[in-house]
Amino acid sequence: MRDTYAVLARRMEIFRGLSSEEVAKIFAAGMTVEYQAGSTVFKKGDRSDELYVVLGGSVEVNDGNRTYGVIASGEPLGEMAWISDAPRSLTAVARETTSLIKISNHILENLLSREAAIQLLMNIILILTQRLRLANER
Repeated sequence: MRDTYAVLARRMEIFRGLSSEEVAKIFAAGMTVEYQAGSTVFKKGDRSDELYVVLGGSVEVNDGNRTYGVIASGEPLGEMAWISDAPRSLTAVARETTSLIKISNHILENLLSREAAIQLLMNIILILTQRLRLANER
């Protein structure tokens, strides 16, 4: 099983730089959930202390009729509200059968080493920066 977590740490940008042990802690404490196509993961305005990572499938983020993006396997979802403790800025809907892992603040604050928590946050910052850069190019 350790090899599986090592692969996730290499393949998923959000887990890059984390040891397989730290990734295992995240998966042990997180909750894996599955959504069917068309199911709402969260709605704009919801409050939550959870970040999601798409393990399989994809999720559309929208504001009513306007789609802002599609979050694919390996990518985080809901990270802005998670970091800022603000309400969700968009609605997230599964485009197909989709598996997600929920990561709560508790994991970051209490289970990960300080170095791993900082690395996870740095990875999220890099992902947000990439998304912002793509949005600006559009």
